[in-house]
This record gives sequence, C-alpha cells and structure tokens, in this order.
Amino acid sequence: MTRPVVRKWTLDMAKSLENGYGVSVDVWDVTEENIPKKYEDGSVCLRKLYNDDFSLSCIKLFNYRGLGVDYEIGLYWVLDL
Repeated sequence: MTRPVVRKWTLDMAKSLENGYGVSVDVWDVTEENIPKKYEDGSVCLRKLYNDDFSLSCIKLFNYRGLGVDYEIGLYWVLDL
C-alpha cells in the first residue's frame, strides 16, 4: 500500500516508518471538494503497526467529522506535488 508513497520520501522518513515510529504527514479532507480542509504541522501521524498494517492518526479530522473507532475512510495519495 505505501510503497509508492515511501519512494517519494527521504530515506530517514521511510526508515522511521519501517522502524515503527510515527511520521508526520499532511492530509487534505476533500469531503466537500469546494472547501478542502488541510491538516498539517504534526497533527497527522502515519505509523506502521507490528502486524504490517498502518495507522493514520488525525484527531482533529476525526473530531471534526464525528468519526469513531472502526470507522473506515478512503485515502488516495497525491505523489506529484
């Protein structure tokens, strides 16, 4: 899942993710395409879990959208910025 994304990162960022550390990422909420909302500055963290799954932590987004445990959201990666 993350291999195409990790190839665009610095080596340090990719190693941190592989070693189980959180990596700060920017996320855009485009639920309302005409009013996108950006979450950045360390408020979003991507982490690789012990079972090779990934966790995306963005409390501000979850609270804003009223999301809870076991909710599923769709993600897509923009690689060419």
